[in-house]
Amino acid sequence: MTLADRQFLTTSIHTEMSAIFKITFEFTDEAGKNVCNVKTRSKESSWLAAPASSATNARNKMKKILLLSSLFLIFSCSELQKWQKKVTTIFKEKSKKEGLNKEEPKKADLIVTEEFVSGSEDIPLLAGMQKISDGSLGFDSTVGSIISSSYSSNLDHNEVKIFYLKTLPKMGWGVVRNSIDSAKFRRDKEDLEIEFAEENGVKLVRFFYSSLTE
Repeated sequence: MTLADRQFLTTSIHTEMSAIFKITFEFTDEAGKNVCNVKTRSKESSWLAAPASSATNARNKMKKILLLSSLFLIFSCSELQKWQKKVTTIFKEKSKKEGLNKEEPKKADLIVTEEFVSGSEDIPLLAGMQKISDGSLGFDSTVGSIISSSYSSNLDHNEVKIFYLKTLPKMGWGVVRNSIDSAKFRRDKEDLEIEFAEENGVKLVRFFYSSLTE
């Protein structure tokens, strides 16, 4: 409903009510506030006590007022719902747009160093991986060797695991197992298992390497 339509309905209701009840609306300013005073002027004879024809006309006018009032309320509610839907749509579009414009934090690129995992000759270490001295263990014999080494890291475990899953196969290592917190590889007579853990808020990467000479 347009503003002109609402004004027309309001004017029609006011006119019909004024014709029956002699109602007038006066707007005054009291203490800086706009106040609407409704005043009634009594007729010499009430329409209730008027002849049947006058009473019938009055009742017809009342029906008309009720009809106009109902239409006004219906259209007003309809317009309100349309306005609410429009505001909701605008809000959702704005939120979606702001969400799309937000830049996700960039993940740090993995940098391969020239160092290798303790006991190996070609398993690369990543920048940010620091060897833990008391976390290493080695055993050598004529039949083979077993080496365990631990490294602390601030890198994302999943990214580190993906790096080794992509890099080691290029060096002849086959993937034997890939789980959430570990990965196992094999190359000829060599076995390598990488475990990912976190202790006391410190991220750990553990390498278990074993090889057979015969």
